[in-house]
Amino acid sequence: MSAATAAVESATVALNSALTGTADWWNAFKQLQDAQYALAQANLEHAHQVRLTKIDQTDPVAIAQEELRQARAKLYYDQRHGTGDLAADRATVDAANARAQAAVFDQRLHDAQVAHDLGTLSDAAYLKFLESQRDRLQAIKNKTRQQIEELQQIDQAIKAEADQMQGQWNIGDIRIPTPYEARRYIQATGQGQSYQSTSITNTDNRRFDFTGLDKSEIIALLTSLLGSDVTTRTATTPRK
Repeated sequence: MSAATAAVESATVALNSALTGTADWWNAFKQLQDAQYALAQANLEHAHQVRLTKIDQTDPVAIAQEELRQARAKLYYDQRHGTGDLAADRATVDAANARAQAAVFDQRLHDAQVAHDLGTLSDAAYLKFLESQRDRLQAIKNKTRQQIEELQQIDQAIKAEADQMQGQWNIGDIRIPTPYEARRYIQATGQGQSYQSTSITNTDNRRFDFTGLDKSEIIALLTSLLGSDVTTRTATTPRK
């Protein structure tokens, strides 16, 4: 920045020494404008570097957002002073904005997946997060390539979660019926109709999520599937 300051001082001296309106004066005036612009850019860059030293260098979101801030600062300066290449400035801002959005998306998805894997984020909350991200991306009319790839990532994550949850409905070779099938069984047995079932011995500790059945219906269903001698422990949580 000292070199840029020296250039401004030198151009100022040359301008003051030249006769107004002469070729030398106009040349000195142009040199002063260029030197002042270079100094302004040096000041912007210095402020940018100072801010970077205060940022966690392992945080891609913070770094990307600072790069976006710097790109916008240059664009705003050039717009106010009628200097620089505004088209190039806008392209730089657009690129920095895309990188910042990608960094935010990647970090949020990563944090949600880790929390889900560790058990601090429930299946329902994780799926709700994924669906909200999918809705947000699907609502964008003219998607960029980056947004298309993000939507594909979300769809893959939703499919993986759905496949995992589907696997929780299996006990050995037994398929747990759907809530509709369970109600049909309860209605049939309640009316004295026959219902064929198989007694199964299961010593595994497994967790099952039932949606659409109350506690008595769940116990009746599991008793039919696993036998009357089965030991059960149930817990219920209200639907969100």
